[in-house]
Amino acid sequence: TAGALAFTAMTYKELQFADAMQDTAKANDMAIESILALSSSLQMAGGRGEDASKILSKFNATIDEAAQGSKSAQEAFARVGVTLSDLRKLSGEDLFNKAIKGIGEINDVTQRAGLSVTLFGRAIKGVDMKELAEGLAKGSEEYKKYAEAIQLAGDLNDKLESKTKKTVIMFTNAFLPALNTVFDELNKGGGFFENFFYI
Repeated sequence: TAGALAFTAMTYKELQFADAMQDTAKANDMAIESILALSSSLQMAGGRGEDASKILSKFNATIDEAAQGSKSAQEAFARVGVTLSDLRKLSGEDLFNKAIKGIGEINDVTQRAGLSVTLFGRAIKGVDMKELAEGLAKGSEEYKKYAEAIQLAGDLNDKLESKTKKTVIMFTNAFLPALNTVFDELNKGGGFFENFFYI
């Protein structure tokens, strides 16, 4: 029984992980294997794999700021080798990889840390950017074999969540009105509950 419970808990956790990876990939228009590579590289570089979504979200917000004319955002990108032309032409994933590579090439630790937070947010704090750049440079090729499994698991998690919500709604619709009526009857003056607690 303990083994079955442990397996169930592990399966649930893995489904949630797969769903998070899939959702992050969709939200950032990136391949699942790229998100897996980022998550793994973050862990190896002293960060947290689950922060990939926060980091990408902040990075995309910084791209929007630069596109809307923010001089500070444009300067931050320029300092890591990302030009205004790049911002217009490159995909989000290519921009991300170029910015990470550019930061990894900065030797000044203080400058590197400051630019990292400016571009990627506070979730990047404590991450060794050189190590992260090296991890991402290896590419996401090795994670491609897992991408399909993540896709399937993420879809399954969505179906299970949808089914659970539907079951709760059906139960609520079918039984709660009747239970509410019974409860009101039992709690009328001199009803069962009152007599029970005052015996």
